[in-house]
Amino acid sequence: MSWTCFFLGGILLCLMVLWNDTFARFVIGLTAGLLLGFGCNTTFGFRIHPDHPEMTLVTLLVVLGAMSGFLTVKKPYWSIIISTSWIGANTMAWGLGYFVGQYPNGASLSKFRDPESHHYAIPSAWWGYLAGTVVCFLLGTLLQHYANDNYHFSHARGDHY
Repeated sequence: MSWTCFFLGGILLCLMVLWNDTFARFVIGLTAGLLLGFGCNTTFGFRIHPDHPEMTLVTLLVVLGAMSGFLTVKKPYWSIIISTSWIGANTMAWGLGYFVGQYPNGASLSKFRDPESHHYAIPSAWWGYLAGTVVCFLLGTLLQHYANDNYHFSHARGDHY
């Protein structure tokens, strides 16, 4: 049942995104903000409220998701490039972490918690995944910028392929 709802919800969201360009930009920014919130919570957010890291996670998701979504609507060029690069880099890291293993995410922090000391033992592999995510994000941002810049420059010059 959950997969059916997930599938139908995805189709409904796709139709809404195709219907309204502003909503599409907001969804792109929102997704990037949510992924940034998960990354921030796994990296340092769990230390803000160690007894209930899910509260910090929800706060980060709401604040970063809304800010990123609205920024993408108001300033679309750079925000869309940055958002799609961040989404792609996180998807690559999550996919790699799923098959390689030891990829902690913000929703599974409780299994890394030591109940006696209220500390978390985040696997050291997280820092490798985080570094790979940042490198892929920077490469994706640069590639998209230069690809879009060359495209707009050639059309402004009158070169139509």
